[in-house]
Amino acid sequence: MPLPCPATLSSAKPDAHTARVHTKTVRLTEIPQRSRVDAGATDIWPSQTVHWMTAAARHLCETDAVRTFPIDRIDGVDGADSAHRAVPMALYLPPGRRALRLTLPGAHATGEPCDLPNAQAGALLRRLAAQPLALELPRLPADSPTPGALRQAYCGRARVQVFPAPGAPYVDLDASWLDPMQRFNAGRRSDIRRAEQHARQMGGAQAELHDDVGAQALEPLLDEAFEVEARSWKGQAGSALARDLPMGRFFREVARAAAASGTLRLAFLRVGGRTAAMQIAVASAQRLWLLKIGYDPAFARCRPGHLLLLQTLARAARQGLHACEFMGHAAPWTAQWTATLRACVGVRVYPLSRPGMHAWAEDGAAALGRRVHALWRRAR
Repeated sequence: MPLPCPATLSSAKPDAHTARVHTKTVRLTEIPQRSRVDAGATDIWPSQTVHWMTAAARHLCETDAVRTFPIDRIDGVDGADSAHRAVPMALYLPPGRRALRLTLPGAHATGEPCDLPNAQAGALLRRLAAQPLALELPRLPADSPTPGALRQAYCGRARVQVFPAPGAPYVDLDASWLDPMQRFNAGRRSDIRRAEQHARQMGGAQAELHDDVGAQALEPLLDEAFEVEARSWKGQAGSALARDLPMGRFFREVARAAAASGTLRLAFLRVGGRTAAMQIAVASAQRLWLLKIGYDPAFARCRPGHLLLLQTLARAARQGLHACEFMGHAAPWTAQWTATLRACVGVRVYPLSRPGMHAWAEDGAAALGRRVHALWRRAR
């Protein structure tokens, strides 16, 4: 019996954990051969919210390395309530440097594209422009208004550098994803059917999707998701959420906030009754944002992560979402789904102050050193 058609899955409530499946064949999409970069996502990313930044400052930064800055009231943004009228920023010292900079909390630790919560938050920008430290935003959406807003806020009193940064993979969703297998070539369809066959030999696969997670059900489900991820290579490397305690606490707080707002999406694939793969995601701004994925290598022949992603992509299309954002960086596994990237840029701001010019001189010297080294290697 093949893995179920995505269209037959229903959401799992806190008291109904398993989404029952039927017997229609799952289908996936054919991947374009060349990468294409698109810079047209202007919606707020989960990593751009004050909740995300506050959780990152609390769990991923040293207490004495956090500075807070007020923001204006922004209707419709999670920083608009009185409890979130200040944005935390983190002190950051790049390797080999001596000049401190301000950066977005968690931007370097998580590797996710991050941005200021709203480039029109005038009080935040004015306070940033009034302080003397350099500002480093390592990776934000290329269409973000932040670089232009920073230039305006500093009013010529700083050097603002914008440079390319690695893009973030995503899949555009449309009606064709309701039956995704039609989008794949014959070889890819054959791979998926073999994975389904292996799953049947191990007791069959069931997808379990949670769109409405209550407070009582949330922690056990997160425990399960963390435990699955810890079985992978991340567990051996110590980077799994269950092993990296600060990162685990950070993602728990992010998940709790998303559950409270109704945007959290948890998904599991069970093979023979055992949990083989998991996803922690957020549905917002008409997109599904994958925050964490993981699978148990004991089920590698079933390709459980791919079978689960197939289900969640098809379900997101049924729900009318416009895209699935993989976030993170392009990787071999994302290339099997998409070669399209959200363009990203990095921003460095060097105020015309002693700390700002010190940071500018350090970075300039490092860049010159890299160019000289590259020329030397080429000459050899």
